[in-house]
Amino acid sequence: MPIIPAGRMDTKKRVKGLTGADVDFDQTWNVLEGAFKEIHTKNASALSFEELYRNAYKIVLKKKGEELYNRVAQFEETWLGQNVRSDIVKTLSAPLMLADGTGRTLTTQTERRQAGERFLKALKAAWEDHQVCMGMLTDVLMYMDRVYCTDHRQPSIFAKSMGLFRDQILRTPVRTGMHSLLEILTRIILDQIGMDRDGESIDQFLIKSCVYMLEGLYESDQEVEDEKLYLKSFEIDFLESSAAFYREEGERLLKESDAGTYCRHAKRRIDEENDRCRSTLSESTTFKIQKVVEDELISHKMKGLIEMETGVAHMVHNDRFQDLNLVFDLEARVDPKKPELTKAMQKIITEMGTNINNSAVTASTALPQAPAAADEAAAGADEKEKPKTGSAKTINQQTSAALKWVEDILALKDRFDHIIRISFTSDQTVSTSINRSMADVINTFSRGSEYISLFIDDNMKKGIKNKSESEIDAVLEKSITILRYLADKDIFETYYKKHLCKRLLLGKSQSVDVEKQMISRMKIELGNSFTLKLE
Repeated sequence: MPIIPAGRMDTKKRVKGLTGADVDFDQTWNVLEGAFKEIHTKNASALSFEELYRNAYKIVLKKKGEELYNRVAQFEETWLGQNVRSDIVKTLSAPLMLADGTGRTLTTQTERRQAGERFLKALKAAWEDHQVCMGMLTDVLMYMDRVYCTDHRQPSIFAKSMGLFRDQILRTPVRTGMHSLLEILTRIILDQIGMDRDGESIDQFLIKSCVYMLEGLYESDQEVEDEKLYLKSFEIDFLESSAAFYREEGERLLKESDAGTYCRHAKRRIDEENDRCRSTLSESTTFKIQKVVEDELISHKMKGLIEMETGVAHMVHNDRFQDLNLVFDLEARVDPKKPELTKAMQKIITEMGTNINNSAVTASTALPQAPAAADEAAAGADEKEKPKTGSAKTINQQTSAALKWVEDILALKDRFDHIIRISFTSDQTVSTSINRSMADVINTFSRGSEYISLFIDDNMKKGIKNKSESEIDAVLEKSITILRYLADKDIFETYYKKHLCKRLLLGKSQSVDVEKQMISRMKIELGNSFTLKLE
């Protein structure tokens, strides 16, 4: 016995084919066709599936698999076109067939919903019946699938019949020159979704069943995964119509609502679309529709939202911390850098800081020139015994102006620190931008270094008197906090040395230990070279 090479071994067990006298194709096909009709009309209980399987088996063994395959396909095509499709078309009312591109007609919303549901129910029933029937036919034709379809690289009879449902039921126009059932289905679902967005109750399960159908059908009989009918026919229209809907809604809300209400509405819409994908459409659409809503209600509208009369500036000035958090969350969804919010916050802090600086300039220009430091030191010995002169009052007024400027700047910083912490969840990007603007505010004020030194001077002379250790520590921390923002610390050093010398010469300092603590903190912030002479 010859040895067959392993690579050429035929592993499929073949049964010797029958001769032409063993089986009559037409007679056997008539038996199968009659059985298929019984299956489609729900009269299959009396059928012997074992006998039907043997009949199909014999035909394939007779090398008539191709003819059997084509006959079954032709039978299903005829059945779908003449029986199934007509039942679905009967449910179509004129308004549904004449629906415009949005799915909306001149009928009332209730009439549209009811008419749409009648169509969806008919289509759902037809699809489910088709699947059940084809499941039965597949059992009968199992051998044909395994032998003929595999050998000739043909789609299984089940896949072929699904393609026939797609072509005969969904893609064929209702009448010449009119929409196909697939187009009508898409528009009805879009119309139902529009009602859902308006707060109307719709049959989500019914729509979901039709979506399952679209997910189970493909553009071709090869059934390529990314060519599902849902993705290629429905989802594209859904995303486009949703973009138009949210574009119009966003423009209208910017005109009609306040900024806080807009933010809450945008967030609710995103949540609604996520829920809709789970309950009504496909979860594969979740991120796509989320992107559409974010683009139309957030990305394209953020600048307008922030600049509204009730926008970010209003929120800051009126302590609307929760609304600020909503703005932050919305922009963070579309851009981690939050550029529009960051720009707005920088503008607001600059404006508020400029007002503080302008008030300080106004106060300082209204004061006479203070005496020179050397004259003050020379006259300081008998200062306690002398009544206050005009120059002394001027010095006190300058100190008061300095204290107010520093306190106002610190209050501004505290306000925005609170916003960063509460509304912006301590976001580093926004925090860095706000601190940069704070530094600009402080450094654009020409007397900033002098006023910071005067603030420290006043506290060292009398501000810390009778204060607890924790209170003194708070004063020192305030001083260091504002000192950090100074760009030119050499000017500050000049003023600080002058004021320190004066305190020491006149014995005005409340505590040498506190003076040393202040210098130690400066050393940490500014370095040894800065504090060497002070020490």
